[in-house]
Amino acid sequence: MKAKILGCVILLALLTVVVYKVASKNQRQPLEGIPQKNQLRWRVQQAKKEGLDKIEVEPPLIDYLGAEESDLNEVLQWYTVVVAKPVEQRTYEQTDTGNDLITWVRFRTIESLSPLRPPRCPACNSYTVPTEMLPLQPGEFLVPQTGGEKNVEGVNVREMSSNFPPFKSNREYLLLISLYPNGVAFTLGGPTGVFMVNEDDQVSSVSPKSHPLKEQMQSIYGNSLSHVKAVTKPSR
Repeated sequence: MKAKILGCVILLALLTVVVYKVASKNQRQPLEGIPQKNQLRWRVQQAKKEGLDKIEVEPPLIDYLGAEESDLNEVLQWYTVVVAKPVEQRTYEQTDTGNDLITWVRFRTIESLSPLRPPRCPACNSYTVPTEMLPLQPGEFLVPQTGGEKNVEGVNVREMSSNFPPFKSNREYLLLISLYPNGVAFTLGGPTGVFMVNEDDQVSSVSPKSHPLKEQMQSIYGNSLSHVKAVTKPSR
């Protein structure tokens, strides 16, 4: 019995490592009659047969890198922390499976609140940046976000997640990111590491779900950007 229990513990640990090493893993159960790949084009063709010019696509469930983090003081020391603003957004069809849309958001750094830190998972970035989003200027980086809105063969396809709402143009955000050498950045836990900066120096989480980091931003820092800066800004 002890051997069986030990085996289960080891297997669980291995599975945890595998999940951690995937920056964002899409999970969608296949439906009868829908192909495993190129589902987006398939849905568009079905819509055209039915005379529809717009469709809503349900986004997949995603396991985000760092979603299990629960100590805000620690992650503020582990991740690169910046205040940044979206300056460009382009939506594409995902090229690996063809099942979803992906929106690439170009951010321009307004203020660096920490030193540039190594990515938490160095091997997790497998994204190829669209050539239209290059070159990146100093202080710019790209965040890929599943979903978006795009006209495909005359059909307007909309794929939006209520758990990770789209970024608003020209709004400033406090971001906890893993930044890779090619300029691609992943936000901690998807929406968990994204806070909108408000005019009163307060920040508000974009995630509608409860999370320890979201709660600690309120209880420890009072949702104050100034208080976060006091902890994260490198000494001069």
